[in-house]
Amino acid sequence: MSRPPMPPMPQVAQALILAGEQAQRAYELGLSGRFDSCITSNYAEVYARLREECRRGDRFLEWGSGLGVITALAASLGAEAYGIEIEPELVRLSEGLVERHDVPATFACGSFFPDGFGEDPELLHEDLMHDSVGADAYAELGLELTDFDLIYAFPWPGEEDLFLDLFQRGAAPGSRLLINYGSDGLRLERNTQLDEGPSR
Repeated sequence: MSRPPMPPMPQVAQALILAGEQAQRAYELGLSGRFDSCITSNYAEVYARLREECRRGDRFLEWGSGLGVITALAASLGAEAYGIEIEPELVRLSEGLVERHDVPATFACGSFFPDGFGEDPELLHEDLMHDSVGADAYAELGLELTDFDLIYAFPWPGEEDLFLDLFQRGAAPGSRLLINYGSDGLRLERNTQLDEGPSR
């Protein structure tokens, strides 16, 4: 049995995607130093999957939120949406995006690796592209990794297992990770650890 067709993309989502694509092009023109490794998702592709996976009222988190477009799209679908980004300039651009489009999303500047995770030498190594050292973004948000229902991540090639391990070890039982494998598409993972306490 085939799925019913998706309804047309709402105007707010179209506007966010267009703004994100324009911001990315403008940002790339001014890239220098460490920023020339910044990459973005295919916004329309991710939005289509979010429409399937993001439930109204979900607490959503984007690891490495960049320009903030995916976090804003999740908010437009009714999620309580948060993004964590280590680069202050990208956080500033993200906050401007959601303010202009009147989307209730929140961003924190810091590391999405919880305290203590970066101390395990078996998990982190010197070639890691994502910076594990930074301000405690969860403290800035007033939340813990276990407080989120759905997490989105776009790892650098070769770091997928690291993100999956962080998710399985640190996220709440039953939570979901939508992980972007680039040309290999998007995959939904569920946290399978046993729930040892009441849910929030």
